[in-house]
Amino acid sequence: LQQYNAYQLFQLNEQSVLNLKGETDDLLKLTGKYFDETKVLSERLAAKNANALFDFYVAKSRLEYLFGDRQKAYEYALLAEPMEDAMSGMMFVPEQLFFLSLAAAAIYPGAQKKLRKQIRRSIEKNSKRFEKWSYHCEANYGHKYCIVKGLLSQIQGDTSGALASYRKAAVLAVNNAYLLEEAI
Repeated sequence: LQQYNAYQLFQLNEQSVLNLKGETDDLLKLTGKYFDETKVLSERLAAKNANALFDFYVAKSRLEYLFGDRQKAYEYALLAEPMEDAMSGMMFVPEQLFFLSLAAAAIYPGAQKKLRKQIRRSIEKNSKRFEKWSYHCEANYGHKYCIVKGLLSQIQGDTSGALASYRKAAVLAVNNAYLLEEAI
């Protein structure tokens, strides 16, 4: 079939799962049984393959947020942003926005004033998108919307609003079997 890009996406996702399960030498590197970022990334950059690069940056952002450096998670999520149009309608877009929001909120306290303003605007924009998606399918997006809404409340200093959103997110995540978001 010669579906090289689809095959590489499958390999990337297989490797991501191994990393998430801790079955790799380095949790932060997508290098192992199924994928080798040191080889594949240069190919994707040379080919200017927006879909493949977007997927890679989302996977790296997720791993950095969960196991590594939140600043790097934010940077990887930002690298994916200009390629969002190539992913229109795909599940990877909400995933990118979710980890962008998480990482942005994590670095917010130590950020300079100008960056804090950008972060706040970004999370506000992402919250509106998740609200719309949640309205259409609460089972898939309600918990993410509540988490992003809680992040926004948190950076605005509304601790009680943040806690209420996080509690609702946990209930929705449990009810719809989203274990990762329940843990977050």
